[in-house]
Amino acid sequence: MKLTGKNITLRPIQKKDLPIFVDWLKDKEVTRFIRSGEVTLKQEEEWFDSIQSDPDEVVFSICLGKKVIGNCAFHRHRPDGDFPDQTFIGLLIGDKHEWGKGHGTDALKTLLAHLQKIGEKEVYLCVSTKHIAARRVYEKCGFQILKKRKDPGCPNQCCEEYVMRTGWI
Repeated sequence: MKLTGKNITLRPIQKKDLPIFVDWLKDKEVTRFIRSGEVTLKQEEEWFDSIQSDPDEVVFSICLGKKVIGNCAFHRHRPDGDFPDQTFIGLLIGDKHEWGKGHGTDALKTLLAHLQKIGEKEVYLCVSTKHIAARRVYEKCGFQILKKRKDPGCPNQCCEEYVMRTGWI
């Protein structure tokens, strides 16, 4: 399934995208606000294989033309201690040359329109309290902060995060 935004396209990730993702995850500037650290290509391939048969884990590559600039996903029934059985989303513009150009907003609006169309009533996300640019994107797309919480297991600078929610109920 391909989803078309204003300037971007969301398409299912492909195995050929994984080396690009691994390169982004090696870049400390790209990962400074996310829970993920460096991963190997083998680890990324194992993750890719594990989600192929999981209908509750849907991951898209964000494409600008034919160029992959990021990825986004929705995770249904994510086991989260505070919000069990809710749908969470994630978004990463990994290509630093494309930061600040509205692609994250475009991708998020496209993903949210799809989720609304398939019947999701509300959607959650977590964002580092220090990631101001991402929080602005999320707020622009209708997300509101529900709570601030500590995440002591986080390997990066994002040990405090906001849980945000948007919905159409």
